[in-house]
Amino acid sequence: MLKDPLDIILEIKSENDLNSLKQRVKEVALAYGCDRSVLFSVTPVNENLVERIFWIEGSWFDDEIDAKTYMERCPVNQHLINSSHPFFWYKTGKESISGSYQIASKPIRGALHGIQIPIFGNSGIEGAFTLGGMNVNSSPKAELILTLLGVEAFNSARRILGDDINYGTGPLTVREKDVLSLVSKGMRQKDIAGLLGISQRTVENHLRKIRNRLGVSTTAQAIQVALTTRGLTPGKDK
Repeated sequence: MLKDPLDIILEIKSENDLNSLKQRVKEVALAYGCDRSVLFSVTPVNENLVERIFWIEGSWFDDEIDAKTYMERCPVNQHLINSSHPFFWYKTGKESISGSYQIASKPIRGALHGIQIPIFGNSGIEGAFTLGGMNVNSSPKAELILTLLGVEAFNSARRILGDDINYGTGPLTVREKDVLSLVSKGMRQKDIAGLLGISQRTVENHLRKIRNRLGVSTTAQAIQVALTTRGLTPGKDK
């Protein structure tokens, strides 16, 4: 017997394991007819929209392209930029990505359909939670529960994966200054990782957090902002 969805959502708030988090989310989602989901963050200025895909569950893609490219080109995600509240969508046909998804006031039965939930934070839109299936519950209660589920799933996933930072605020850490200084010197991420004794993924994470903290969309912009406002000296570790 399914536990009260609100009780599961409360447990999600303190979850510390990503796989366990996904299972709890799936448990609630299935109760409302959703057998697939996508959770992702977006860039602070929405230049490339999809920043990081936390997970993709279920069968979504007919096209033979990678998930990130699909996500960036999907019209549903493009609609996200101008949305301030959850919205429904449905898919018509399998021949292509472009034009196959439509926004709707209610799900269309007989086709893959679902709901996308924008996630907002200090910097505005910070991510989204998309749920889909062939028989999604679209009642006001279901929409409310799924919205709460998306918000808590996003916050917990970001915390578990080390992404819970304040966008556009706060000073750079010592290690962030190290990384940005070396990038400004022209070093490759792989070489920076070797020099600092960290993984290349960690270097990438530092650069992403730097861009978020400085409120810019590219590393070049981050270097320029840090040089003029954060006391960064090119090519020198701080």
